[in-house]
Amino acid sequence: KGNMDVCIGRKKFKKSAQLFSHLAPYQQHVFGMKVQMFGQPLYLAGSKNSRDELMIVVTNKHPKNAIACYLRRWEIETLFCALKSKGWRFEETHIVNQKRIERLIALLAVGFVWAHKIGEWKAALKPIPLKKLRNQKRPQSSFFRLGLDCLRDLLTNFKINTKAFSKYANCIRLSLNENCF
Repeated sequence: KGNMDVCIGRKKFKKSAQLFSHLAPYQQHVFGMKVQMFGQPLYLAGSKNSRDELMIVVTNKHPKNAIACYLRRWEIETLFCALKSKGWRFEETHIVNQKRIERLIALLAVGFVWAHKIGEWKAALKPIPLKKLRNQKRPQSSFFRLGLDCLRDLLTNFKINTKAFSKYANCIRLSLNENCF
């Protein structure tokens, strides 16, 4: 949070948001020296997104890659959320055989990428509406959810729209030289 007290040097206290107030959207800054927070020597890194919202990463390791690592972690969390509760409901299969689990996860990962790519494509054509949540505006749905809903609508209609299916299939077209696995 931006309201945390940070001790720089001996007695210079600032709020964490003040350290990164100079950032423009899409900019990030690594605070290269240790600061005191919660009585512990820690490193800080900060970044602003397109909506000028500040993200602060606190770490005990040197923060050179802290923001990139955090964003990667967030992508993984999003994938597992989609696999579990917000899409494929993987846990409801109750599969216990190791080989079957591996195959199902591989299939779900391909489906996730396909749905995500369709969502990205659809959002490029028509931006996802924003909803207000507390003091922030967030997209109404994720790329994954948007794409999954499009795929579901296409596949559950009695008549498959071949033109739409062709467009969706093009979202995941791979070149023959590309290594998939």
